[in-house]
Amino acid sequence: IANLGSNYFKRKDYVKALENYLEVARIEDGCEDKGFKSTSIYAVGTVYNAMDKYDLAITYFEKALAIDVANGDTTKMADRYMAMGNAYTGLGNFKEARHKFIEAIKLCNAIGEVYRIGFSYMGLAKLEFKEGNYEEAIKQGELARKHFKSGERTSDWLGACTLLGELYI
Repeated sequence: IANLGSNYFKRKDYVKALENYLEVARIEDGCEDKGFKSTSIYAVGTVYNAMDKYDLAITYFEKALAIDVANGDTTKMADRYMAMGNAYTGLGNFKEARHKFIEAIKLCNAIGEVYRIGFSYMGLAKLEFKEGNYEEAIKQGELARKHFKSGERTSDWLGACTLLGELYI
């Protein structure tokens, strides 16, 4: 069912993706957690984020984060903070969004996760741009590009370069 949700999500059929992810979360709710529950709950949040239903997305991201904190899964915690940062940016709550991105960066630094740091900096760049802080947006975009380059993530490095081009324009 989760794979169906993922396929629908990739096709941007968010209603069907949501139906499948909610079903997975419902089924898993009665099962012992083997480290997957937070991923299913997080997936529901990503669909709500894509549908611009940020308040609902945040609710699911917070539920997933609580499970990850209990499991001590730092990598997933960082992902949840980044997702919340994007949702809060969508809501226009830039202060809270910035806080979430910074939390993600701290966690990633603690575990040496260069790749995810790049995504946090991209989120900060978009946030700064929306606030009208263009120089700071470019600075954050450059940090994202640098992190993707050092992590040898060519496609993400190109994404950061594209973002920087848009910021400069």
